[in-house]
Amino acid sequence: MTPRQKQILTAIVEQYAEVAAPVGSSLLAKVFGVSSATIRAEMAELEASGYIRQPHTSAGRIPTDKGYRYYVNDIANTESTPPERRGERALAARLQDGGLPERAIRNAVDTLVELTHNLGLATIGNQLYISGLSNLLGSRNFTAERRYNR
Repeated sequence: MTPRQKQILTAIVEQYAEVAAPVGSSLLAKVFGVSSATIRAEMAELEASGYIRQPHTSAGRIPTDKGYRYYVNDIANTESTPPERRGERALAARLQDGGLPERAIRNAVDTLVELTHNLGLATIGNQLYISGLSNLLGSRNFTAERRYNR
């Protein structure tokens, strides 16, 4: 396993443990400062080796038992985990690269939506920015049918 693959596996295990949701390539790309395609290529290698898996098409990746074992036995014991959490690093990376304040706000909302798999809202001047609407509509708790008592 390459050093970059170890870092990616570490990020996937820690992020998945934190939010219990598949970890996407766009989040990791921001954390590591590389393209999403680079992360997806490394994820494909980790998946082929049995360390991570993709629960369904277009989802992020989650660790397998083999991935957890490797993390506990080989990574966590030999490398010190940074004190800040991965979500905070992703948010900091997006805010740092945000440029304009409006873009920084959008980046922060997008990161929080990706981490929590919830709906994100922000007001930017007189505009409302919405991200993650599909998360809300795809939720089992959401029903489009309303019943009214008269």
